[in-house]
Amino acid sequence: MPPAVACTNRLLLQLWLLKEDSKSSYPEACKWLSRLHSDLHLDDVQLKNAIDCIKGKFLKFPRDSVSSHCFLLEEYDPSFVCDALQKIGVNRDVLLASNPSVIEIPSSYIVDNELVLTLETFKNRNTSYLNKTTFMGEWLARLTGMTQEAATKQLKSTLKKHQQLAKAKHRNPEAFSSFLKLSFSPELEPITHASSQSSTLHNTPITVTNSHTQTENNHNKVTKCSHTQTNSTRSISSCTQTEETQERKKIKFLKDKVKSLEAENLNLTAEVESLQRERLYEKNRSIKKELDSITRKAEDHQKLYQKVETHLNDRISELTTSKRNLEKLNSKQRKNIQRLKTSLDEKDEQISTLLKDIDETRGNVETRTATRRSFSDELRMTVMALQASGVASSKIPTVIDIVSKTLFEQTLDIPHRTTANRIIEESNAMAKLHISECLRDNTNVTLHTDGTSRQKKKYVGQQLTLDDGRVISLGFRVVATEDAETLIDSTVEFLEELTDIYDDITDAERDRLFLEYLQAINSTMSDRASVMKSFCQKFGDLRSLVLGEDVRTNFLFCNAHFMLGLSSACEQAVKGFEEDLIRESGEALGRDKDAMFRNWFNGKLHGEIVGRVLKACLTKILEVGRRQLTEFLDGQFSGDLDSELVKELQSRPKTNLVGEHAFGDLDHDMNVKRNCSLFNRSTTHMLKRNNTIGWLQDKDEEERKKLMNKSRQLGKKLRLKYKKQEEVVRLKIREKLIEIERKKHEKEMKKVKEKQQIVNMVMNDGGVCKTRKDVEKLKNANSLKAQLRYHKIILGIKDIQIGGTKEQLQQRLVVFLEEGRIVKGDILLPPTKRRRLNSESDPEFELQDEIESVSENETDVNSDDDGSEEVNKGVDSFEFTVQGMWVAVFYDDAFYIGQVLDVGEDKKKAVVKFMEETKSQPGHFKWPRSDDIAEVCSQFVFRWDFDVEAASSNCRIWKIPALASLERAYARLRHSRNQFNQDTAEQVLPEPEPEQAQSGNKPGSGTSRYSPKVGDCLELRFSIGKKREDLFCSGFVRRIDFWGDCATAASHPAPAPPRESASAPPRESASAPPRESAPVPPRESAPVPPMESAPHPVRAPPRESAPAPPRESAPVPPMESAPHPVHAP
Repeated sequence: MPPAVACTNRLLLQLWLLKEDSKSSYPEACKWLSRLHSDLHLDDVQLKNAIDCIKGKFLKFPRDSVSSHCFLLEEYDPSFVCDALQKIGVNRDVLLASNPSVIEIPSSYIVDNELVLTLETFKNRNTSYLNKTTFMGEWLARLTGMTQEAATKQLKSTLKKHQQLAKAKHRNPEAFSSFLKLSFSPELEPITHASSQSSTLHNTPITVTNSHTQTENNHNKVTKCSHTQTNSTRSISSCTQTEETQERKKIKFLKDKVKSLEAENLNLTAEVESLQRERLYEKNRSIKKELDSITRKAEDHQKLYQKVETHLNDRISELTTSKRNLEKLNSKQRKNIQRLKTSLDEKDEQISTLLKDIDETRGNVETRTATRRSFSDELRMTVMALQASGVASSKIPTVIDIVSKTLFEQTLDIPHRTTANRIIEESNAMAKLHISECLRDNTNVTLHTDGTSRQKKKYVGQQLTLDDGRVISLGFRVVATEDAETLIDSTVEFLEELTDIYDDITDAERDRLFLEYLQAINSTMSDRASVMKSFCQKFGDLRSLVLGEDVRTNFLFCNAHFMLGLSSACEQAVKGFEEDLIRESGEALGRDKDAMFRNWFNGKLHGEIVGRVLKACLTKILEVGRRQLTEFLDGQFSGDLDSELVKELQSRPKTNLVGEHAFGDLDHDMNVKRNCSLFNRSTTHMLKRNNTIGWLQDKDEEERKKLMNKSRQLGKKLRLKYKKQEEVVRLKIREKLIEIERKKHEKEMKKVKEKQQIVNMVMNDGGVCKTRKDVEKLKNANSLKAQLRYHKIILGIKDIQIGGTKEQLQQRLVVFLEEGRIVKGDILLPPTKRRRLNSESDPEFELQDEIESVSENETDVNSDDDGSEEVNKGVDSFEFTVQGMWVAVFYDDAFYIGQVLDVGEDKKKAVVKFMEETKSQPGHFKWPRSDDIAEVCSQFVFRWDFDVEAASSNCRIWKIPALASLERAYARLRHSRNQFNQDTAEQVLPEPEPEQAQSGNKPGSGTSRYSPKVGDCLELRFSIGKKREDLFCSGFVRRIDFWGDCATAASHPAPAPPRESASAPPRESASAPPRESAPVPPRESAPVPPMESAPHPVRAPPRESAPAPPRESAPVPPMESAPHPVHAP
């Protein structure tokens, strides 16, 4: 090999990578470096650095092919490779140059072919790599620029040579060592060359080219240069010294030219390599893109194929399953058809047999027993079943007769109505026998309790929820007061009644049965009312007292009542919001069913209103939750329920709606059967809700017969016991009413006493103040307070303040007098509230507007020719003629519409049944639930020429077309009467003669004053209108004034208010002021109410002024609870 070898950057990198791959065998790499120590002229420090480089750096790279290592080194750590090669003698700038150039290596650095092949063999010491000559041939082709075939053949020859060398080493080690020191030996050429077709590697400089052709051209050029040099040397020997010099110059020139050509060749080779590399890269990228697109399309087609295949497989599987199911169904249907055909044939045979039996037994129906000739159990069960179905007891015989004649074509011996009632009594006993058995057969029973009021009576209904969830009813009972004590007594009484039905047992067994009933009822269900909570607590205490303290009672409360409370609270909040809305903007809330509000919630204009409404509703909901869910708030309930309690309450009801359902049945029964007793209603409800007839039919014949006999014995006893209970309740209610009336009387008497004290204080100070001077004369603050109390308490003027200093009281009384709230005359009349039937706003303003419109359009009420004369004339001339006529009766608070039921002999009095106005439809009327009947005098009927029409199809709602005319007539009459009150307030009637007053004669002259007595008959005179037409009424004294000079008289012809009748409920106008011109006749059944207020005192004149008229001549003011008393003539 020549002393100087041309070596490129690529070759040096490949050589260094060979050394780097020796990291798997660190000692061999160190030996390799030591072997090259003399050739590379490395000192010990450089050798140590090289070993450290191999040990520290290159051990980080994975073991892979040479090309991969080259890529890693060039990309990640090129500086380290350059530094390592620089230690060997290679310039760093040359290595980092983009265009590789020829590097001159010193002659001492010998890199021959044998060394390269030895390094490759060392790198691939693994046996598996030695067999892979193809891989090594590829590496050698990339290194030398040869073709892969030539490199593979050369590699095989090299391996064969190494095998021969190994054999030679085994035979002669000394010859083998001397061979390794030789760079080249001609004797080994036949061994190292395998074929003449491959190019020779020995003694040939290694250059990097891109093709085999370029390598041959360069070799030819070098060969030509060598021949040229040889020829020149030969010519030099024959030429002179000058020519020799010229030839040398030419040779040098040619050498320089050869060098420049070689450098140019290298540049061109690099450019060709870069162009080919770029073309290959572009072609590779295009091929890769095409391959990727083809791969994606293939994947898409594969996915589509798999999807279609999966869908088809699923469809095939589904169709197969459907076919299999249809085949099974077809087989099953065939079997069912066959079975039904067989069953049909059997039923036909049974029907034919039954028809024959019916034909045979049609004439053998017996309703009575053969021995006692009483009605059979079958007939009694039929009556009970009809009773449970809601058939009235009076209709049961008729229903049985119709069925027997229609179905059996014969007339049976059916029970009479009285017998049917007795059988119904037996059905009550049968229902209680059923309840008793249910209590004995169940151990986890819940007691439902609820109460209601119907027709001024308080009803209590109780139900039981059994272990299996069935609900049975215990019927209804009437109680005097719905409190906890009454409810617990009623419950205990019912349980005792269940034990009393077994009259054939001893007292000990009866007590044990009572304990068994009480033990079974371990839970209660009710609403959250205070009465029900107290009842539940008392029932739990009763169980603990009777059964033991360790007995637990579960108190359950209805969730539906809580939801109802939320609904009511929200309704109240919405109504309050509507009132605020009306007060703010004059607008009201509309119905959601209106056309303009159908899509309102989908709009954008309701956010603020909805927010306000929700805020109000949620506030009310929070109040309801805090009030009704106190036990579940923080700090009230803690701990977990035990498993036994949870298991016990799993089947318990969540609501108490069963009580509401029971009361719904009661309402329906009360509307359909108005005259039915509560005993029959309760029996019907228990039979229907408990399915007692079904329970009885499930019993065997012997047990059913025993139960029927038992109920027959108990029916009458239970009926009598129920009557006694009703009588006890009636007495309790009467005692309660008497106690209420007594307390009311005491309260009224207390008020009267207080009013009397106020009147006495005012009289002691000289009477009622009328002017500023009268107020200034009062020097005492107590006197001023007495005056203010008189106006506030006696006269009913509420907007007066009594507290304050003397100056404030005096100023307040003066301002009150200057406002004109005291009428002219000797006394101040109390204000009277006036109310119209069809009025939703302020009645006083509407009445005033009505009077003004009448005075402007029709008559002048201030003139002498007003309509009062015509009205009074019509009233005086009216007489009751026929029954059924409609009349309008005048009272102070309002007028009432009624129908004449009975006419008196003189046609001046009649019994009238009054109607009441509906709350939902103003201007419409209905008959009250309880009849409102009163006796009316003809002189208080102001209109009778009008008609009343039905406003509903069921004739429950009525309307009056002439209602506006009636209201105008009532306004004129009331206005004229008010005018009369103002005119007569200043007049003093003549004093009556006592003997004439007591005898009831007409007015006469007399000077003595009459002192009334209770029960005296009087003749009363009233002056009506401007013309002072006298109206005489006869009556009697009901009560006497405190000082004995004033009496409350009741006139005989005056119509009694409908609300005061014993059988009629109070009217809405009960709170209105008294009727001044319509004295109230006495009622036998109504208690006499006490007097509400004392008479109005008259202020006496001051002491220093003129003497005051005698007290006897002063008119007595009217009382709030009675008409104006006047002295009898």
